[in-house]
Amino acid sequence: MNPEVEELQPKLKEILYDCAVEIHCTKAALYLFDGASKFELVTEYGFRSGGIRSSADEKDPFVDRCGRGRAPFFINGLTIDPRFAERMYEAATDRLLAAPIHMNVHQYFVYMLTNAWRNVIYTGVTNSLETRIWQHKNGAVDGFTKEYNCHSLVYYEIHEQISQAIEREKQIKGWSRAKKDALVASLNPKWEDLAAQWYANTPGT
Repeated sequence: MNPEVEELQPKLKEILYDCAVEIHCTKAALYLFDGASKFELVTEYGFRSGGIRSSADEKDPFVDRCGRGRAPFFINGLTIDPRFAERMYEAATDRLLAAPIHMNVHQYFVYMLTNAWRNVIYTGVTNSLETRIWQHKNGAVDGFTKEYNCHSLVYYEIHEQISQAIEREKQIKGWSRAKKDALVASLNPKWEDLAAQWYANTPGT
């Protein structure tokens, strides 16, 4: 664990508890993002022993959600994203608070969009995935995605360096359609919109 975070751990646990109580959560967990797509558990509140993993990979839905922003968030069982169902069941709760800690690192996202007919694929790069996808979904980005109604996020990956992200974007754009399809299917076999629930509580969406 990062030494500075370890020193602050007792205070972080107290803050986490207060946040959980404030929004009536029965479970809360605080993760440290190390800049390499790995989240380390810093502290927890309300979990039974063994009820939460000490670390998680990028395919874990909570890690996925934490990786898209720095703000704490909670999952409400009444409007739960199906991807969280198993983890919520493991935690034996219907409301869970997650609070990611991001060290001083940068994140850049290579993402792929398609439309309802899946007849086109768009590949792009951004340093703020949630903002950029919202822009695509609301027609705020002129060009290819707006013309072909490419609003469904079907794939994305995270890079620490902008040069790496740009190079990866160019690489994917140069691939055949079959190879792009295989990449999407490796993460998202059903080609679901990964951002379908991201803006559920956002006014005006």
